[in-house]
Amino acid sequence: MRIERSKKTATAWLLATALVVGLPHLASAETVLRIGMTAADIPRTLGQPDQGFEGNRFTGLTMYDALTMWDLSSKDKASVMIPGLATEWKVDDADKKKWTFKLRPGVSFHDGSPFNADAVVWNVEKVLKQDAPQFDASQVGVTASRMPTLASASKVDDMTVELVTKEPDSFLPINLTNLFMASPSKWQAFYEKAEGADAKAKSQARSQ
Repeated sequence: MRIERSKKTATAWLLATALVVGLPHLASAETVLRIGMTAADIPRTLGQPDQGFEGNRFTGLTMYDALTMWDLSSKDKASVMIPGLATEWKVDDADKKKWTFKLRPGVSFHDGSPFNADAVVWNVEKVLKQDAPQFDASQVGVTASRMPTLASASKVDDMTVELVTKEPDSFLPINLTNLFMASPSKWQAFYEKAEGADAKAKSQARSQ
């Protein structure tokens, strides 16, 4: 009985030693970070991803910028909203449905085209204006639904845009974190290369 118990003890020590010795090797062997995602497919990379907020998390926030953004620099503190492609914004004193956003100067898209007020208007119309060539219904659900009061965007000057809401909405700057800016010129290049003449089909051209 004592011999059998000693054998079991020795076997346990050997297994424990092997496990401890093997741990550093196992830890160093894996070099790929694997992240689970509750999505049915890889999110689209059209500027506004699909697959719900998981799409935003994986191909929205990581690939695109918005007028306002979340500060994700700390793992210990709650995120707060910060300026993104807009440096400042203000609601109109006389009309609480009008907002003025000042844009960040010196910003370019990856294709080299400038980011300006025209680009902002183009991206807003991409999800709000159904007769716009760039309108993409697949992007409306995940974007427009998160900024339901936004009605229109217009250019004031190259670095200033005016956004109009359907009703006073103090949450507009927060909701705009979901409106990612894609390059109009890049989209246009793909649009012109797309096969067929159907505008709806051509509007699905990848913008990035």
